[in-house]
Amino acid sequence: MNGGPMNGGTRQPPSMPMAMPMMPPPPPEVPAPRRAKALELLDASGTRDLITQYVQRVTPMATMMAQRQLNPNDAAAQKDIANAVNAELKKSVDEILDNTARFYASHFSDAELQALTAFFKSPVGKKYTGLRPVLQQESADVVRAWAMKMQTVTINSLVQKVAKAHPGSLAAPAVPPSKPAGGPK
Repeated sequence: MNGGPMNGGTRQPPSMPMAMPMMPPPPPEVPAPRRAKALELLDASGTRDLITQYVQRVTPMATMMAQRQLNPNDAAAQKDIANAVNAELKKSVDEILDNTARFYASHFSDAELQALTAFFKSPVGKKYTGLRPVLQQESADVVRAWAMKMQTVTINSLVQKVAKAHPGSLAAPAVPPSKPAGGPK
């Protein structure tokens, strides 16, 4: 048994097994020229930027997870693991893009990939790409508003209809707690 990081030992990774996440199917093999067209589409559509931004957002958390497994007083080891994690995650952007391009290339013909790329390179395609985050946020807001309406107005209306058809089927309303005597007015 080794000592903990505070007394000169090394910290060992937790011994409890972690559940492995379900892995997606491997990307299909596609001809290199079609994959190159799909990569061009990913660039034109802003997907490369989105993937890069995502990896940049997870890098600090991944670095912190790795650093926790090392002696916090060993500054050189902490710096080395931070650099190693950063380099590894930067390399992963290309792997993610290549795998994504393979999926795109398996669903679209060469002509379709070229047409999509041409769209995203056009003024309206560039506008769409630039507005995508705003459009996604606005769409999410619409869905949230719908969910709130569904939870309150629609569900209550449906409950009332069913309760009319089934007298006595409504649950008793919750009774609010009574205020203690002499409390604030």
